[in-house]
Amino acid sequence: MLAPLRRKRRGSFTPKIRWRHYAGNETAPICRKFTTLFQNGQTSDLDAPKLLDTRVLNQKLQNIQSYVLAAQIDIRPEPQRAQRLFDELVAWDPTPVESRDPMGGSWRENFVDGMRRHVGTVLSELCAPALDPTSKNEERASTLRTWILKSREWHGLPALPEFLDTTPSLVDDVATLIRRALVGSYSHRVGNGVTALRKWATLVQKGLDVALPDNLIDQLVSTIEARHEHGLPALLYTARYLLERNLISAQSVSRLLPALEDLSFETQYIDTEAISRRAISLSLVRAECVRLAYAMKSRISDDGTLEQWIEAGKSDPLPEVRNALLTSES
Repeated sequence: MLAPLRRKRRGSFTPKIRWRHYAGNETAPICRKFTTLFQNGQTSDLDAPKLLDTRVLNQKLQNIQSYVLAAQIDIRPEPQRAQRLFDELVAWDPTPVESRDPMGGSWRENFVDGMRRHVGTVLSELCAPALDPTSKNEERASTLRTWILKSREWHGLPALPEFLDTTPSLVDDVATLIRRALVGSYSHRVGNGVTALRKWATLVQKGLDVALPDNLIDQLVSTIEARHEHGLPALLYTARYLLERNLISAQSVSRLLPALEDLSFETQYIDTEAISRRAISLSLVRAECVRLAYAMKSRISDDGTLEQWIEAGKSDPLPEVRNALLTSES
C-alpha cells in the first residue's frame, strides 16, 4: 500500500512515509481522507434524494468519487475492508421513484446512471483487485453478475475477470458476457466489454492460469470488420492493445487490414453531416485507425492501406487525429 503523499511543485504526488491505516494530525489531508474513507465507508446512502438539492447531490457524488480517486492513484484497502466495501456496493439496488414532473424524473435518472458508473469503476478497479483469494468465490461473483445485469450499460463487468483465478468454472459465463457486450447497442456497454477484455489480457500477462479465449478475440475482430458504430474507437483501441502484447494471431491481424481499408472510405469528413451523431466520434475513430495502422505496420505486409492511414493522419484537419501518434498510449 502506498505511503501518504507529498505534492511536488510540478503537480505530481510522491510517497512521503509508509502508509498508516490510522492517520494522525501530522498526516497530509489527502491521505487522512483516504484512511478515514476505508475505515468508515461512505456508501450507506447512494440513492438519489427525494427532492432536488444540488448540495446533497454533490456530497453523494464526492463520496463515491473519493473511492474512484483512490483507485486512480493506486491506494488500496486491506482485503477485509475491500470485501466489506464490495458487498455494500453490490447490495445497492436503487428503487425507481415515480414522478409526475418530467424534469424531476430526468435529473434523478441521470444521477442514478452516473452513480452506477462510479460504483462499477470502484468495484472493478478498487475492490475486486484487493480481495483475497478466499473472498473471490462463486457466490460473490454471482452476486456481482446480478448487479451488472440490472443496468443496460453493464457497469462493473471489468471486475468479473478478477474471479477467474479462483473460480475457473466461470470462464464460459464471463466470456459470454464480454462477447455480448462487444456487440451491444450502447456505447457504455461496449466500453465495459472491451475494458473487461483488456483486464483479462492483463491478468494473463501477470500469471493468470486461464487463457484468453480465442473466440473473444475473434468476436472483437469481427465487430471491427462490421464497423460496429457503438463504441468503435474503444474496439479499435483494444485491438491495438492486444496486438502490442502479441495476443492476436497473425490470421486475425490480416483480417484487420481490409477493415482499415473500408474505414478509410467510410470515415471521410465530407460524407458526414456535421450535426449527426456519427460526427461526434468520427475523429476518434480516425485517430484510432492511425494508431492501429502504425502498430500493424511491423507485423504484416502492407498493401498500401497502413501507409495511407499514417500519411492521412499527418494532414488531418483535426488535431486529435493529426497528433494521434504523439499521444499513442497503451
